[in-house]
Amino acid sequence: MAAHIDDLIGRIRERHPAPWPVRFHVAGVTLDIFAGTEKIAEEIAAYYLPFEDEPGASAVRESALTISVIEAEPERIRGTGRIRRGRAGAGRVKEIVHEVPGGRIIEKVASGLTVFVGSREWIVLGRAAEQINPVVNVINAAYMTAWRRQGLSVLHAAAVSWGGSAVAIMGAPGAGKSTAALWCMEEGAEYVTNDRLLVGPLPEAKVLGVPKHPRVNPGTRLTHPRLFMNLTPEERNSLGRLPLKDLVELEEKQDVVIESCYGPGRLKIPTRLAGWVFLDWRVGTGAWTASVIPFAALRPWAGDIVRGIDPYDSSEAEAGPDDLFNEMTSRLSRVPGLRISGKADFPALARALRAWIVDGELPAIGVINPAEELPRALG
Repeated sequence: MAAHIDDLIGRIRERHPAPWPVRFHVAGVTLDIFAGTEKIAEEIAAYYLPFEDEPGASAVRESALTISVIEAEPERIRGTGRIRRGRAGAGRVKEIVHEVPGGRIIEKVASGLTVFVGSREWIVLGRAAEQINPVVNVINAAYMTAWRRQGLSVLHAAAVSWGGSAVAIMGAPGAGKSTAALWCMEEGAEYVTNDRLLVGPLPEAKVLGVPKHPRVNPGTRLTHPRLFMNLTPEERNSLGRLPLKDLVELEEKQDVVIESCYGPGRLKIPTRLAGWVFLDWRVGTGAWTASVIPFAALRPWAGDIVRGIDPYDSSEAEAGPDDLFNEMTSRLSRVPGLRISGKADFPALARALRAWIVDGELPAIGVINPAEELPRALG
């Protein structure tokens, strides 16, 4: 009989002490991290510092989860696990998931990290010091799991906010959700989240971002004026020579630290959802259009919208994508939404979203389906 996950975690803790503590509070959730080296602890603390709740803010001070990040050779897991691939199951192998009594063991293929998922404690084991971003992804999965247990749903979306009213930005992989969010910040928006948005039930339409810096590809860095200034002359020259198609498909993402680029006070993790858009546009010529649609009309893209936090949350695998989409539909049924099609135009979209959320109207550069009336964003 396989060992219980808590016993496995206990044995690993005995063999690999993690004496460096990091505690942080984000949007009312407290997470306790214990690092195996001082360097890992410092990097984690520095990453999450901009997202910390203000002193005195209401918070759940009891730790939602404890995570140990241990620098060691990854564990070899015996047996055959469930293989998970990227891009709707057609891409490369991302993880191998092993079910054990009381939890799961997840082998991350690209990073080589092994994650032990218990009910109250997780362990990340591997060459963590060399790759802090995959470690952050696991920590954020724990953060989302804590909120999922409190009844929030997970939407695959970026989001920004103007004056406490947020707009969620969805789309298929590569549609430019993070890029759109950064262009909205040029129009005065606050940053809410990069890739996952936690959505509460109606009528409050409360949403919470996930504490992660936007990650953008070289094409965004080359074409976004603020990010372009941070490129070296060599990077500008090499990227500028690439054909547009190759530039768009180049996968070499880098973090954009919001405080470094935009200054303090531009983060808004908890907020209220006023509207959403789905990016169904393409690189090319012609005008872009915005059509009013209900959230239920996005069912063909359900796999891109409600990915959630599987494999960390076993309840999602049991529920299935249709159940998760139905859950999200019930929460966004009265939140107005737009489908954006035609030519990709990030500056124009940012101006239009600001006008919609702040003023309740779209400028003429976006053409609304004449048979439909523009819905007012929720105030």
